[in-house]
Amino acid sequence: MEVMRRRRYKLKGEAVYELSSRTLPEILLEEEDKEGIRDLLYRAAAFCGIVVVREVVLANHFHVVVQTLSLPASTDAERVERYRALDGGERGFLRCSAERLAEILAEGGERAEEFRGRLDRSRGDISAFMKILKERTTRRVNRSRERAGTIWRDRFTSTLLENARALVKRAIRQIDENPLRLGIVGHPCQYPWSTVGGPRERIPAAYARFREKLWAFFCGSGGSHPGMHWSWSVMGYLTSSQKGHRYRPVRPHACFSRGGVVGSETFVRLHSRRWLGRPRAHRVQLETRFGTFSAIACR
Repeated sequence: MEVMRRRRYKLKGEAVYELSSRTLPEILLEEEDKEGIRDLLYRAAAFCGIVVVREVVLANHFHVVVQTLSLPASTDAERVERYRALDGGERGFLRCSAERLAEILAEGGERAEEFRGRLDRSRGDISAFMKILKERTTRRVNRSRERAGTIWRDRFTSTLLENARALVKRAIRQIDENPLRLGIVGHPCQYPWSTVGGPRERIPAAYARFREKLWAFFCGSGGSHPGMHWSWSVMGYLTSSQKGHRYRPVRPHACFSRGGVVGSETFVRLHSRRWLGRPRAHRVQLETRFGTFSAIACR
C-alpha cells in the first residue's frame, strides 16, 4: 500500500526557510561539483526572486537558509532579466535566448502569455528554486561521471522558520558550523564552499544585481526592512579568529533540518493547524547568545 507524501507547507510573500538535500550514499561531491552548486544556487535564487541568507555545500549534502519577500508585480523587463540571470542570456528552459524572449513578450499573443505564466509561477517559490538546483546539478554530475539517474537520496526537506532575530541567527550559525563539526576545518571562515568562507567575487554578478535592486526597493529611501538584516556574524567570526580565541560551536538541533515549522508556540500552532488541520507540536529548547529561546518543531 502506497503512503501519500505530505504536501509541502509554503507561505505566500515573506517567509524564512531552511532547505537541505542529501546525495545518494555512493555519490560524493568533488570540489568542482561544490563550486558548480554554489554558482547555480545564486543564479537560481536571482531567477526565483529569493534571498540567500546562508549556504554551505558539503560532500554529501547542502544546507541553505533563504528568504522569500513580498515583491512588486512582475514586468516584462523584470521577467527577461530573471531569465538572463539563470542562463546568462543563452538558450534556456523556454527554448529561446533572453533577447528572443524579450521580442516574444513585446509581440504579445498566446505564446507570450504562456511564457509569462511559466516565469511568474517560479517567482518566490522554494520548490521551483530547489527543482532547478537539483535537476541541473544532477545533469552536471552525471555528465562528468558518465552515469545516469538521480544523484539525490530523496525529496528536499524544508523547515519554515519564524522570522525572529534569535531563532534565525541560531539556524544560520548551525549551518555555518557544519564543516567545523565534521572536523573538516577548525573555523567556519576556513571552509571555502559556504557563505562565510567562500570568496565574495565568486558570487554571480546576476545575483549581486538582484540584491542591489531589492535593497533599493525596500530600503532605498533611508528606511529599513525587517527581513533584510540577517547578514550577521562574518565580522564576529573574523574577530574571534584574529584574536586567536578558540571557536566554540553551538550544539546542533535537528529541528532546523528535519522539515516542519520552528518558532514560538503561537507561530507553530497557527501554521500546524493550517498545514495539518490540527495543532501538533513537539517542544524543544534552543540556547542562543540572547538567552534560551523556546521553540516548537512540527512534523
